[in-house]
Amino acid sequence: MQKNIFLDALITITIIFMSIQLFNANIAWSKPVPSEIADSKTITVKGRIYYDDYDEHRGGYIILYWERIVGRRPIEESQEGDQKKPMAGQDQPLEIIILTEPGDFSIEIPKNMGMAYLSAKYLIDEDSPAEASATHEIIVGSDNMIVDLRLEECKEIEFYKGPTIKISGEVIVKDYEMGIIRVACPGLEFPIKPTDLFGPGKYSLEVPVGIGNVTIKALNIPEDDPGEATGGMPGTRIGTYDIYVETYDIDGVDIMIE
Repeated sequence: MQKNIFLDALITITIIFMSIQLFNANIAWSKPVPSEIADSKTITVKGRIYYDDYDEHRGGYIILYWERIVGRRPIEESQEGDQKKPMAGQDQPLEIIILTEPGDFSIEIPKNMGMAYLSAKYLIDEDSPAEASATHEIIVGSDNMIVDLRLEECKEIEFYKGPTIKISGEVIVKDYEMGIIRVACPGLEFPIKPTDLFGPGKYSLEVPVGIGNVTIKALNIPEDDPGEATGGMPGTRIGTYDIYVETYDIDGVDIMIE
């Protein structure tokens, strides 16, 4: 009788032990599996590019790329505990995706980068300016994103053709590495044609005679094909010079880009 009681107790203990082991195994199995993004240094941005005026018979291609907005700090600190420094515009790593037509896209962007631009351009060939473009400002954290872009026609600007005087000087860029230098005078009633340089150096710019107070801008634009931009492009560094324009040429207008 005692032997049967002992055997029954042993069986009960064994069943309880096996149940506990099975319960623990189920708990371990049901833990969330770390997603790929948890171990990745990038997030995936997916979306669709729309272009209402697209003509498949003309051919061409679409360039999709991202750029960090200068001066905006990342969302998180680095592993060493020091906050990452903002990247200069021309130092930014660019990933370029080329699409043969409007449609779905997927692009990788570094995690926790903060403010960034996601841009697209439609070109017929590499020697022609962009015919349509789109730019969307995004906040890059640790989660994948969905962003759609709609390409709009790049309209040709009609520049001022009246009497002008010449402003000249030198553009100096601190820690220059790459990109064009554009000297412009934005904000006028009639836009004037900017002057482009392949790097820091001497420039001249024609502005309307007797226009009065104006601000001359020098921009270090990291793109090879910036269109007619005079500010606000991704990665652009800017220097300014305020001047009063009368009826004579002005020399010695040197502009520093920090």
